[in-house]
Amino acid sequence: MMRSTGGFTLIEVMVVLVLTSLIGAMLMRWQIQQEQSFVSLDKRLIKQEQQATAVAYLRRDLTKADTLLSALSDVAAGPQVLIASRHRRDAAGYAASDTQVIVYQVLEGAVRRTLLASDASVLAQPVGKLPGGSEFTFFGPAGEALSPAASDRARSVRIGGYTFRLGGEGAP
Repeated sequence: MMRSTGGFTLIEVMVVLVLTSLIGAMLMRWQIQQEQSFVSLDKRLIKQEQQATAVAYLRRDLTKADTLLSALSDVAAGPQVLIASRHRRDAAGYAASDTQVIVYQVLEGAVRRTLLASDASVLAQPVGKLPGGSEFTFFGPAGEALSPAASDRARSVRIGGYTFRLGGEGAP
């Protein structure tokens, strides 16, 4: 004969407890899956935001400084390297001498910004190679090839078979 606990049999109480435990475990698992999907979504959104920020930075830096080196419509077209010559300004508005050469790699629509070198390390490199093995040469205003020591006067740089124009606000 089954014992009764306040109108319910022991088996009924155990079945309810097991079902409650199963439902609780399923709800916990569902909650964990939701949190993981939110984390995944957050990572995707962060990545998209970083890419959008990179593209916005690219547009702002190159367009505002008038150093558009490749058509912006080509940004997502495939692998390419963009070079921007950035010039800091001092309090009086004059360009400082520490020009930075920045490489933008556009791979599958994602812009990867790499600070290639500051002036000091660029000048320390012999004409002919940049990190990564790309051939490069700096050219002055009249199209003359420049030595690394004179690269602060460069108006363009040739990497491989491509020539990119340098310049912008405060450019020499």
